[in-house]
Amino acid sequence: MEFTTSYILSQIFSTIAYILLGSTYFLKNRKTILAVSFFQSILLIIGYWFLGQYQGMVMVTVGILTNIMFFVDEQKNGKSNKIEKKDVIMLTIILAYTAILTYVTYTNLLSLLSVLGTIAWLFSVWLKDVKIYKIISIPTALFWLGFNIYANSISGIITEIILVIVAVCGLVLHIKNENKNIKKWKKKR
Repeated sequence: MEFTTSYILSQIFSTIAYILLGSTYFLKNRKTILAVSFFQSILLIIGYWFLGQYQGMVMVTVGILTNIMFFVDEQKNGKSNKIEKKDVIMLTIILAYTAILTYVTYTNLLSLLSVLGTIAWLFSVWLKDVKIYKIISIPTALFWLGFNIYANSISGIITEIILVIVAVCGLVLHIKNENKNIKKWKKKR
């Protein structure tokens, strides 16, 4: 691996993107998670572009499309914790888009790790439950860790390892807060 200007730029953009992604594991508001994820995705696309990893780059566009669709839907129809017919239609469209991109950019089995990470993330935000998001963030980070190992992205490897730890911490804090709220509720009764 040669430390070219492109490689160094890829690592800078990727590091900033992963810091933003890590911050989403501590956010409580779904709309804020979607907004931060949008900006994180743009930076990650730039990082993968400098790295020459086009399948990773196009898989991140799935995240952007998802964020835009969910954000517009939430602005237009309001927040809903229920999965409705329109949500299933949006998921179907996004999965079809993912399948097309996968077919066009497929290089080998290891490149599919980015696809698995994308699909795991997609379901984590589609289910509209912050706790589920935090649970699924762990396998999502592991898939992307595998892809970054395949792509020889040092910053991607380091930050995905950190993100696995951060994701576990975010989930533990979420569960701890849930238990605390349950105890408060029981005391009030």
